[in-house]
Amino acid sequence: MLNHVDNLSVKINIRKLREQLNLTQEAMADLCGISISNYVRIESGPARLISKSLEQIAEATHTPIESLLTGNPSGSANDLLSEERAHYQRSCTQLTEQYESQLHELQEKVDLQEELIASFRTTIATQSEMIEMLKKQNLEEK
Repeated sequence: MLNHVDNLSVKINIRKLREQLNLTQEAMADLCGISISNYVRIESGPARLISKSLEQIAEATHTPIESLLTGNPSGSANDLLSEERAHYQRSCTQLTEQYESQLHELQEKVDLQEELIASFRTTIATQSEMIEMLKKQNLEEK
């Protein structure tokens, strides 16, 4: 399979994939279960790629081998990025809905408190009038 593919192109595709995933060579090597020195040779050194190395890289990055060979992102980092973006959007939507619900509940509480304050003011005004009437009545009786 590798005999028909340009070795340099595959190495470039692997490097691009690593960069899309925002991984260092060391992190990519760890992810693939390859020593850092072997990974550096795979990506940029004189080493010929072997099927096992490609399989390890493809499996570790959830990328079809065909994508590594052709450079066509048919399910690799683009899918991961899309999944992460969708997850982020769902999380943002969930948080927004939660905050809007909490804001609505708080607004209802504020409205209730304002109604109680208005009611207390009315009660105070009524009691003040009653006090004034009682004072007048008391003065008239004297």
